[in-house]
Amino acid sequence: MIFFKTGLLILFLSMVVTPITSRTAWAGYENMFSNKQQINDPRFPIQDEESFKKNTNIFHKLPFNDTKLEFSIMLPKDWIIENINHRKTSINLNQRFLGDIVFSKSRIINASQATLSIQFISLEREISAENWLKNYANMNNYSINGKVDTISNKRASAYFVFIDNGQIINSYATMQMNRNVAIMMQLKLPIALKEPMKFLQKSIIDSFVLIMATDDPVENQKSFSFHNAMRLSYPESWDIHYPNLNDINNMSAQIHSVTKAGKIEGLIRFIVVRRGHQAKLKDQVSKLKEYFDEFLMLDIKSLVSSDTAPVYDRFLFSRYEVYKAFSKKKGGNEKEIRFVMLGDKEWHILIFLLAPSEEVDLSSWSRDVQTFDLILKNLR
Repeated sequence: MIFFKTGLLILFLSMVVTPITSRTAWAGYENMFSNKQQINDPRFPIQDEESFKKNTNIFHKLPFNDTKLEFSIMLPKDWIIENINHRKTSINLNQRFLGDIVFSKSRIINASQATLSIQFISLEREISAENWLKNYANMNNYSINGKVDTISNKRASAYFVFIDNGQIINSYATMQMNRNVAIMMQLKLPIALKEPMKFLQKSIIDSFVLIMATDDPVENQKSFSFHNAMRLSYPESWDIHYPNLNDINNMSAQIHSVTKAGKIEGLIRFIVVRRGHQAKLKDQVSKLKEYFDEFLMLDIKSLVSSDTAPVYDRFLFSRYEVYKAFSKKKGGNEKEIRFVMLGDKEWHILIFLLAPSEEVDLSSWSRDVQTFDLILKNLR
């Protein structure tokens, strides 16, 4: 070990005191300390931006004559493109299979072939692109390699690893939403093509452009007002319950998301209190704790995170906290509470979401959290 350290020190000293007379010498040192592998194989001509531009063409499509789905993507000139115009149907979010738009594949190289699929899905409920990809991986028994790369609520990318017919497949996928539809691009590489085609894989998927992209919500929105104190909008799949607006200084209401079986899977409650009124904020917080403990029968276990809330700048104060809780009811399981406190010159506003935890029900949690954040963003 001493010899190794001394040798390395001598090497660095020699780099300082010995004049470098050629670029070749520097290249030698770079190769010594670099893990970067150069692919010099004519079967894989695309290895950088320059060769990508040179060897690809723009592919443009307007699926089903629907401008929400219009896109372009860069594809290698020698790839085979199959256009698949299946009948457009409304596909439930929880189903594994998507409607195909385009299927493209590379030449066969050593009995292996890269394949690109571009698919669409009709969305019914609010969800972020990141959580949609997590749900997709979960339902298809894919492993996510690394973290989901979230570009926005409407676009995210991820690397997947899975087994197909006994073969390890590495794929890179991007999901982009546009109102109530979404497109997912996925380029799959058998293990033999992973290294020589990894630059091409990412470059193709990242070149995807949704022509008429918007930031509009998935669902149509309904509105509700707490007189002149606050106005909110919420997805039409949720319903208002227990509105209490009799005392203009102390108002409340809640909205529910209900399954087809009639079970509440998401609950959001709003409490709006005039500042300086006899209904003190401290008293409201105490009542809320009592509501969690005695009515909802929740045991709050831990604080997960605490930050500012994504709300309009009318609010002078905001706090957004996430808690893990456990239901004390027989057969109860883990829950998540998202609690928000807001304040402006005249009002204190308390809002909370009660949802199943991410670990218990990823699908419901994903929809509830996205709805909650969307409501906060649009509070006025």
